[in-house]
Amino acid sequence: MKDRLNTQRQNIKNELLTKGSISRNRCLQNYISRLSGHIFAIKEQNPNWKIEARKEENTYGEDYIYILANRTQILKELRA
Repeated sequence: MKDRLNTQRQNIKNELLTKGSISRNRCLQNYISRLSGHIFAIKEQNPNWKIEARKEENTYGEDYIYILANRTQILKELRA
């Protein structure tokens, strides 16, 4: 169980780093639930990550989007 949580969390982190954001619906399509719980854990492990949340309307209703606000800075730090 713990390995699956770590893999899900790693997928979320990768999406935040590569695309800058991740949505609840995208996670559900990939069988990842409790996105907010993963986001809080990621923020705990990476206190310098600024992750913002917002609700967006789409053709199917609403979706929750999490954005890595300081993505450029984080990528520079990771490359250094």
